[in-house]
Formats: sequence, C-alpha cells, structure tokens
Amino acid sequence: MVGQAAQANPTRASAPRLAHIDGLRGVAILAVVLYHAYARRPELMPFGAYYAVPPLSVGWVGVELFFMISGFVIFMTLERSQSLAVFAWQRWRRLFPAMLTATVLIVVTAPLFAERPQGPIGWLDPLVGLTFIDPKWWSLLLRVDVKPLEGAFWSLFVEVQFYAVAALAYFALGRRGAIAAIVAVLLLATLAQSGLLPAGSFLQRALIALTDRLGGSYYGWFIAGAALYLHARDRRPTMLWLALAGLATSVALAAPPGSWIVGKLALVSVAALFVAALWWAPLQRHLEQQIWQFLGFVSYPLYLVHENILVALTVKLARTVPVIPAGLLPVVGIAFVVVLAWLVARYAETAVRRLLPAPRAQTSPHLATTAARPLHA
Repeated sequence: MVGQAAQANPTRASAPRLAHIDGLRGVAILAVVLYHAYARRPELMPFGAYYAVPPLSVGWVGVELFFMISGFVIFMTLERSQSLAVFAWQRWRRLFPAMLTATVLIVVTAPLFAERPQGPIGWLDPLVGLTFIDPKWWSLLLRVDVKPLEGAFWSLFVEVQFYAVAALAYFALGRRGAIAAIVAVLLLATLAQSGLLPAGSFLQRALIALTDRLGGSYYGWFIAGAALYLHARDRRPTMLWLALAGLATSVALAAPPGSWIVGKLALVSVAALFVAALWWAPLQRHLEQQIWQFLGFVSYPLYLVHENILVALTVKLARTVPVIPAGLLPVVGIAFVVVLAWLVARYAETAVRRLLPAPRAQTSPHLATTAARPLHA
C-alpha cells in the first residue's frame, strides 16, 4: 500500500504518488464547500442560520489544511527546480490554466446569477486572478478599488506570496535561508499583533501593513508543513519543534469567526489531522479511498468557481422551485459546481497547459503530479 510505504517515509519518491496528500486536499475542499453552502452567508440562505453549527460552521479550517499541504510539498518542488526562473514558470504553468478557465466561466455566468454575493464584476476584477496578485497591491498601484472575482481567492494570493518569499530565499540563501525567511515573516506578523510596539507608531503600522499584505499570520501553517517534510526526509528532531511552534503561533494569531473556543479547537483539530495523515497508516488508507481522491483531483478548480455560483444557485432555486426542501437546495448547487470543476480539471486545464511551453527542468513523474500542484490542486 502507498500509505504503508509513506508511513515509513512520507517523502519516498519511489511511490507512484502521495495519495494520502491528495486525499487531504479532498477533505479540505469538502470542508470549505460545505461551509460556504450552509454556514458562511446565513443572511442570504433560505434556511438562515439553522446549519451554522459545527462542523459546518468551522469548515473554513479547510484553508489552513491547504496551507499545511502547501508547506509540505513546496520544498519538494524547490529542491527539484534548477533555478528560480524554472520554479516560477513551473508554478505559473500549474496555476494559470485552471485560473484562466475559471475566470472565463465566472465572467460568462455572472449575468445568469444576479444573486451573486460578490456582486457585479468590475472590468478590472479578472486582472486580479489572472496575475495571482493580491487586489490590495492592485488597488494601491492603480488607485482604484479592485476586487477578486471570488472572495475565496484571498487564500490563493497568500499562497502565491508564500511561494515568492520561499523561492527567492531558497535560491539566494539555500534551504535554511528559505526556512529562515518564512519564519521571519511569521515573527514580524506576531510582533505587529503582540502589543509590544507603541500603538499607532510608524513601526507598528508599517509591520501591520507589510505582514497583512503578505498574509504573514498564516505562515505558521506553511512552516509546519515545510518542517514536517524536512523532518520526514532528514529525521531532524528540531524540525518537529519548529512545526509545533509554527502551529502554536498561527493558532494563537487566528481570529476565528463565530465562537472563539470552537474556532480554536477546530484549528487544533485540523493540525492534528494533518500530522496524523503523514504517519498513521489507517488514516492514510482511508484518505486513499476513491471519494477523497476524486475530491482532491477537482479541488483546485472547485475552489476557484464554487462560492458565488453555489450561493446564487441556492437562492435562485429557493425562489423559483419552492417545493425543494430548504436543506437540500445547496446539494443541487454542490453537484453543479463539482461537475463543472471536474470538466475543468479533466479537460480544460490539460488543453490550456498544452499551449504553454514545458519548463526546462521537470520534476520527477511522482512529484510532478503531487508536489507541483497548488494548495487547492
């Protein structure tokens, strides 16, 4: 079994793929989709806040799970890229096809869903996703309000900025330098929010602005994933302590929506799930089941397209087909966006990627399918 081999060494390159990591992606996207379908916008849904209870109300922790997965797999890609240019091209070539297709789908379908919680699409809004640059940077540069096509894009911007910080440091300073750089971002975010700096001082405002734009408070999740990968590869105990410190810091910095206690417990639980999935064979075998593999396969395009279409379709159905029980309305929308995401993952991504030149230095076949995908893919 792949899971049993991975228990001995989760980074073993001879395995056909890290199937349990793909399964974790499936768990993460399911949590996020159910959260958006039932608990994220009770003011819009026909059932109100009826389903805004755990575990549906804490499905947002799927994003933190995505971040840990990214931290774990990104160093595989960095170590097998010959240069910063090769790494950057490979990352863009993996991310862009699904984003291009999702952007077209969202723009084309937006007129059909006036109920979109994100509202009308501005003419500059597609630029945000297609460039993978946080709208905060575009708004600062262009001096106009720019927003992403989907609110869920925020985590993708955080991840791409993490890619940039880690890659720049890795190719300039080596592996230790990359770890030091992402730790430094987390420490700066912690300092900015700690209350140790004079309130309203220039230094505090500058640190808050910088780390907020980099998503620094989330870097503990990336650090945990990266440190656990390095521990699995080199068996260095210090990496376990670094992973624990990263997790503890990001849990402490988090400001969960809803109940503070429930949110913190959810964050601790998803961290424990990730750690267990790396070394506990029974959980690995469960994550290798077909349903989790399928959800992992469609996770990236599903993350990109699901929120506004799902919510808008639920609201529209509640108004036009009142015979459907309110609690089942999101099921129709979920099925629709899952099929849409499968079509993108199965056909559109491949078609667009064929038009793009392959990077000069490819990863191994195993890592090209597992490590080289973004957090949602």
